[in-house]
Amino acid sequence: MCGLRNSTILFLLVLFHMNLYGDTQLIGEEKKYVFLEQAVLERVKSTLLEMTNTLEERMGRLEEDNKQITSKLNSIDDPINSSTEPLVGCPASDKCTGLGLECKLT
Repeated sequence: MCGLRNSTILFLLVLFHMNLYGDTQLIGEEKKYVFLEQAVLERVKSTLLEMTNTLEERMGRLEEDNKQITSKLNSIDDPINSSTEPLVGCPASDKCTGLGLECKLT
């Protein structure tokens, strides 16, 4: 889409240069196509700007949601790794730590 836009802008600049310096003049059908192209560009421009604004708003909301989710995940303690005390019923050995409801040898 950007390539088409850039080539269109370049084409219009070349036409402006040719008309400004009188190297060549557009007549008949050529003028009709230039005006048609300008009309199409004007219609597409507003639609593309609206789509771009909508996408930027959605990106902003998604970034905010991502920050909230990351914040919530960072605030949650890991219950498995935070419990290093042996559970009731586990041997009193230092090689056994409580993992959830089970005792596992480490």
